[in-house]
Amino acid sequence: MSPAVARGRQVYPARRAVEHAVALDGVRPLRLFPVLWPLWQVETTANVYDEQAYEVIDWFVVRAVREAGFHRVDDLARFFGTPVPLVRRCLAFLEVIGHLRVEADAVRLTDLGHRAAAAGIRYVPKESRQDLYVEQYSAQPLPRRYYQGSVPIFATPEVPEDRLGDRSRFQPLFAPTAFQPSIVEELARRPDRTEFNLPRLLRELSVLRHHDAFLPAYVVETADRGLLVYTAVAAERDSLFEEVCRQVPTIRNMISAEERGDPREIWTAWLAEGRAGRGTLRQLPNGPNRRHRDRGGVPPEDRGAGPAVGGSRADPGRAAAVRPGTQAVRPVGPPGRTRMIGADDVTDRGGRGGLADEQRRWDEEDEQRCCAEDAFGVYD
Repeated sequence: MSPAVARGRQVYPARRAVEHAVALDGVRPLRLFPVLWPLWQVETTANVYDEQAYEVIDWFVVRAVREAGFHRVDDLARFFGTPVPLVRRCLAFLEVIGHLRVEADAVRLTDLGHRAAAAGIRYVPKESRQDLYVEQYSAQPLPRRYYQGSVPIFATPEVPEDRLGDRSRFQPLFAPTAFQPSIVEELARRPDRTEFNLPRLLRELSVLRHHDAFLPAYVVETADRGLLVYTAVAAERDSLFEEVCRQVPTIRNMISAEERGDPREIWTAWLAEGRAGRGTLRQLPNGPNRRHRDRGGVPPEDRGAGPAVGGSRADPGRAAAVRPGTQAVRPVGPPGRTRMIGADDVTDRGGRGGLADEQRRWDEEDEQRCCAEDAFGVYD
């Protein structure tokens, strides 16, 4: 089996997940984890029946066996008034395609032969190979929506640079489970198997081989220890993988084990550096921190710079950093037009793009404050 190929479009940027998470009522996101979710790609083989029209003599031979009760070769030849060798050739072909069996000149239809005769269609079996994707933690097959060309799935725990929508650093998750062929066998018996990319016409399904595959996803940890999961399947949360997080404590434990930083210490230290001009950090009654910035704004020489956050240089004065081992994110833009982008996307680019252009635009519009609420607080 050839390895799973990277398919689908670019991995969508982290800001899409963050934008949705921060807009949820009653949800306070804390940290964002770009991960590669472990799947199994399973190659199966099965028989699929090609529907063809009966040849005239084949059709009448089948009807004579099924409806008239002729079960011997000589009786069929005598009934049709044809030479015995011609009848034998016809029976030999029908036996090859599985419609009947001939034993000691006795003829009987198989189950396939009865179904074909009842439908008036000659079913010709052909081998078909079908790839299935199975989530490793829960061992459940993925529904058909995950087979869309827009959903990227990779053969290795590395995302090619040209497939990244931003500079998120994806880390593979590890599932301590072993693949069992019974997963596919149980799926084959399900009446809704077509919803899991297994066509109804496939019969005698068997597993040839399997190997690992990886689905890019963003896991967002919330203040109430909840986990939100986002994949390319939809613009909103992925309910299937969120349910896996609820069912499998391993995922929650891995997230909890990641080192945490104190948001207030992070932003207080950044303010002390004075890169965003004069300002103070205050905690609001409902929990978030608010940065009050003097109207002087960001000095031109420091625009677009900031401390290293999550492996990138970001501007925490206007940023929502998602701390250690995670992807940093930040909101930019004046009130009412807040958007979330990856911290790596706002590094200084020599005056082209990034905070420098954003700051000039805000100055031109005479808007001297930026207010955004996120996991760590609200800043203006």
